[in-house]
Formats: sequence, C-alpha cells, structure tokens
Amino acid sequence: MSSFVITKPHLRKIMLSHKEKAKELYDKYEFVYIQNYTSKHEVKQCVLIAIDEICEAINWHEFESPNKEWDYWNNVKLEVERL
Repeated sequence: MSSFVITKPHLRKIMLSHKEKAKELYDKYEFVYIQNYTSKHEVKQCVLIAIDEICEAINWHEFESPNKEWDYWNNVKLEVERL
C-alpha cells in the first residue's frame, strides 16, 4: 500500500498548525515594519485585520453547527496575539 504524499505547495499549507500559520502570516506582513517608524504591534494588527476578514468571509453563525475553518482561523488569531 502506498502512502499519500502532498506534492502541491498550496495544499501543504493546509497542514500547518495554528502556531505555524500565525508565524507565516506575520512574516508575510513584516514588510510593514519600518524601524523607528512603525512598530511590530502594527504588523500584528495588520495580520489580525486580515484574519478577521477571512472569518467574516466564512460567515459562520452561532446557530449553525461548528465550522472547522472558522475555528482554525480563530485559533490562528490567538497565536498571532501571542507573538
């Protein structure tokens, strides 16, 4: 029996933990940081805004059954806040 291997990079990102995804997003937004002009806190705020937009797009409502995507992104948000 052969094992399943993900060969497409965009699919591999699905497997990232909440902490890894938080770090990846922070690193992508780090270009916003300019020493003595902006703060790392502002970089985090950019990432948190992006995550809020993703959660809003998922459009989960409390009366619906649990949404794993929404849960995933909210956990990523918690990890960004811890950075």
